[in-house]
Order: sequence, then C-alpha cells, then structure tokens
Amino acid sequence: MNFAVGNRRLFDHGIEGAFLGAVFLGGTHALQALRPDDFTSDQHRSAFEAMLRLHLRGSPIELPTVVAELGKITRREPKDITSGLLECVQNASQGANADAYADQIRELSTLRGLISIDLNRIVRESDTADTALSTLRQRLDEVDQRRGVPRLKDAMSLARDIQHRLERAKEGKPVGLSTGFYRLDRILGGLRGGGLYVLGGRPGQGKSAFALNLALHASLRVRAGVLMFSLEMAESEVGDRIIASETRIDSDRISDGRVAIDEWPKIAYALGRLSESGFWLDDRCAISVDDLSSAARRLAAREKIGLVVVDYLQLAKASEARRTEREQQVAEISHKLKQLARDINTPVLALSQLNREIEKRDDKRPRLSDFRESGAIEADADAMLALHRPYAYDEDEDPNLAIVHVLKHRHGGIGQVKLRWDPQITRFDNLAPTTPEED
Repeated sequence: MNFAVGNRRLFDHGIEGAFLGAVFLGGTHALQALRPDDFTSDQHRSAFEAMLRLHLRGSPIELPTVVAELGKITRREPKDITSGLLECVQNASQGANADAYADQIRELSTLRGLISIDLNRIVRESDTADTALSTLRQRLDEVDQRRGVPRLKDAMSLARDIQHRLERAKEGKPVGLSTGFYRLDRILGGLRGGGLYVLGGRPGQGKSAFALNLALHASLRVRAGVLMFSLEMAESEVGDRIIASETRIDSDRISDGRVAIDEWPKIAYALGRLSESGFWLDDRCAISVDDLSSAARRLAAREKIGLVVVDYLQLAKASEARRTEREQQVAEISHKLKQLARDINTPVLALSQLNREIEKRDDKRPRLSDFRESGAIEADADAMLALHRPYAYDEDEDPNLAIVHVLKHRHGGIGQVKLRWDPQITRFDNLAPTTPEED
C-alpha cells in the first residue's frame, strides 16, 4: 500500500507513540475511540491491545501492568518491552492530549481505508453502473463506520422531535405517514421514516391493490411523494388500477375501453389530480436491489419522498444471485431495503409472498412462519402485516371482507384490521364508521 498522497504521509509512528504515552499520563478515556488496526506500527498496535484489555477489565494502566499484559500478547522479554513504552511516555506531553492524538490517528486510518478501496476491481465485478455505485457506497460506509464517529443529533433537535411525536399522538394523528386506514394507523402509528414494513399475502388476495391504495392515499391526499417499484405489473396495468380505484369505475371496462360518456369527466378529474401529485413509477421487472436502491436515492436527493413501495420483494434480484442460496439472497434484499429506509429516512413498504402451507391447514389465518424466508425478513422488518380474505377459502364468508393482520410491530402492539374489498375496482376501504371521529 502507498502510504503517501502527494506530500502527505498517511502514517505517523510518532503520533501513535505519543497517544500511548498520553494514555499512561491519564488519557485512558480515549482508548475506546480507536481500534487496533488504526495503528501502523506492530509494536504500537500490540501495546494498544494490552492497554485496551486492561481498561475493559477495570485494571490500572501503569507501566508494570502494561508490560505484563504485553508480554502475554507478544511473548517478548519485559526489558525489551519497557524501553519502547518509556519512549512513548517521553514523546507525550500530557493525558489531556490523548483525544487530539486519537483524532489524528483516526484521520490517517480513514484516509488509508479510502485508498485501499479498489475502484477498478469494483467496476470490473459489477454488472451495472448502479451495482458498482452501490458496492462503492457500501465500502465507503464500512470505512466511515470504522471511524467510530456516530451520527450525532443535538439535545434540542432530539427534544423537538419527541415533542412533535407526542403532540401528534395527543391529537389522535399518526406519528408517521397515514395509511388511509384508520384502525391500521391506530395500531402502527402510521408508517415511520426509516422503517421497513412488509405486507404478505397469497396470490389473488389483493396485496398489490392494497399497496397501490395506500400509495395513492399518501400521494393524492397526504400530498407526500411516493416512489413505487412494480416488478410484477406493467405501467399500463398499474395505470388502469389507479383510474379504477379513484373513479370507482369497473377495472375491466377501463382496460377494454368500455367507458360510458358520462364517466369521462371522472377519469379526466382523476388524471388531473394524478398529474399534479408526487407519484413516480418504475415498472422494470428484473431490477436488482442495488439498482432499486440507487434509483430511490437519486430521486430522494432532489425530491421530497414520503414512501417507497416495492411490489414485490421476492422478484427483486440480489447482487450475489449466482453464488448464494435463495434464503441468503432474500436476506440481502430485505437488509438493503431496511438500509435504504434508514439512509433516506423514508418508510419502505415491501410486499412478500406467503408459503403454500397456509392452504394445507384448517386455520387459514396467516402466521409469521408463512412468510417465505421469514427469518431474514422478520429480522429486518419493523412491522410485518398479512392480508387475508376469508372468502377465498370459504364461499360462505363475506366476499367483500378483508383482514389485515399485524403480526409483528417493533414500536407497539399487534392486532387485526377489517376492511371492505371491492374486486371490481381493486380497492380497499375502511369499514363504517368512515372517519376517526366517528370510530
């Protein structure tokens, strides 16, 4: 590795030794600001490890204790160790400088980490530019995380955010983005920024329609920007469903063009509202999670995004698809969707298929274990929901009844919400009463 950029050297054994000396002089508090591999000198690295072990055990950091601990690590003679440590003490001024020395060491370590990123290799091994950018961003994040510098929020900002959430809760408003389904908002508190929400269902239960209804509520009524990735339905099908849902005109007639003359004003009005909203659609069917994340980040950099919808999770491609098992691929996809939600501070709603096992048992109500590759998804999700229409399994049930089961909720309780389903217009609605005040 080249340890210099221009005239700037990227290692400094003198600073490393001075830091160790400052620790001896009372700067033990700075030990946990660094890692062993932040040191370029083998001797300094071993001395740091010995000091850190003592510090974590609550033992005093003095010359005899460090010499003894270092002897266990290096198996060197005490006299050989002592001379090097005494030289460190001589190079240090006082313990109060330990923080300054640590900052310099961490700075040089970060620069070395940046230089070690092999950009040529990343480009060679990536299928697309978005994949390369995602890999590069991951490497940069790894370097940044190794610095041990947290993303800080000052106390005033933290207090203001808490007050805002409490005031909304007091007024009966969801803390996060409203779903449009009042009872669901009461359970979830809305969809929170940075959260990953997973909605499961068997084919034909209406999960795509549910997600689209929620997205349209956010975009047209809450006026929040929405980005929807439709990996299963093409743009034309999504468009037909939007018009059917908003105008309450039979979706089959819209698809076939059998629209009555007096219905065209309704369509024109719905199209006008849609054109003025913040709604973006990506209908690529073979998109990778890296390409998806890059597209979302680019849009979030220039527009205010309130929700990202992915329909559906298992259709996205993992970056390691050729070399890993499907469960590992889904784990990568769910993890990166959660990371995306955190990075752009926006809720991500990802749809998921449920296993066929649900159809083999008497009780058709969905369970957490019904989610495909459920272990990986459950670990990342802030909430897991499942859509269930009893009529699909029993014709004696109400054909318009749909139930959303909240099976996991990291920020609160679980429960179920009953909704009205209208298959002719692919729309879910609240059951009466229809407003929070009436409920």
